[in-house]
Amino acid sequence: MLGNIASWMYQDPYDVSDWYMNFNRLKRESLFGNDVALAWALGTTYTNIEAVCRKNQKEPVQDFLDSCVNLGLPPAGTGIIPFAYYSAIKSQRPPFEFVSEIRGVRFDAERTCQTLKMIDSRYAHWKMSKLWKALEIRIKDAVPTKLVELVMHLDNVGATRARKLHMAGLGTLEKIARKPKSTKRILGPTLGKQVYRQAKAIVQGEE
Repeated sequence: MLGNIASWMYQDPYDVSDWYMNFNRLKRESLFGNDVALAWALGTTYTNIEAVCRKNQKEPVQDFLDSCVNLGLPPAGTGIIPFAYYSAIKSQRPPFEFVSEIRGVRFDAERTCQTLKMIDSRYAHWKMSKLWKALEIRIKDAVPTKLVELVMHLDNVGATRARKLHMAGLGTLEKIARKPKSTKRILGPTLGKQVYRQAKAIVQGEE
């Protein structure tokens, strides 16, 4: 089955096998909520082991690998790609010396997360379907976990607008659904009205 998934998603079969084993470990050790562990699981694969880590990259990468070891996660290879995933998740403006690697993981985030979703649903049965879409958003735009629901559920709300809403005290769907005037003030009358109505409909549907 893992071989089929690799074929369907145009992934290296060894990478798919590594993702399965890595995320199995995270599930077993209750580390799905840890960003260091997620980055380790995403980046520690067969095709990434030999990725070159330049001299000016080694210190922050080593700090990251030390954090992995503290979690009981063994580093493999140079660690540059796991660190790139961590930086993509955590920082909108990562250090210049890592731009190339971070651009690469962000470019492929959709296919990577679709592959993980397929491994989950068809083989591993981790039952983490919501995580994969949220993870894709976080890798692409460094959206904090607490703001992912806004980007996931509200049309025309990306990382920047989600942050504006959060800074104005409207960081959840429930808060937006209660404050139409504030939402329109932050996003403008047209988009604000649309977002308020959408948030209200979602919240009322959950009640």
